[in-house]
Amino acid sequence: MIWTASTGSVDGYDIYLNGAKIANMWSGSTVFSFTGLIQDFQYVGGVKSKNGFLVSSLQTVDFQTTSLDTVLAVDVEPICME
Repeated sequence: MIWTASTGSVDGYDIYLNGAKIANMWSGSTVFSFTGLIQDFQYVGGVKSKNGFLVSSLQTVDFQTTSLDTVLAVDVEPICME
């Protein structure tokens, strides 16, 4: 999953798969690779930016795996921290 970096001061990102938080990323990262996905299955990937105690709303995208060898790039809308 690929997303545009948040505007403003960001400490990092929380990564979600099907509504469950599965990873934390540092603020310089805007790419995450899901592993262990099942071929021909529907998923929902998501990302939240965080800054101290502030957390943005979850930005999600639906996607379906087509092949276990397929590299999937999913664009998520930019996240703005106020």
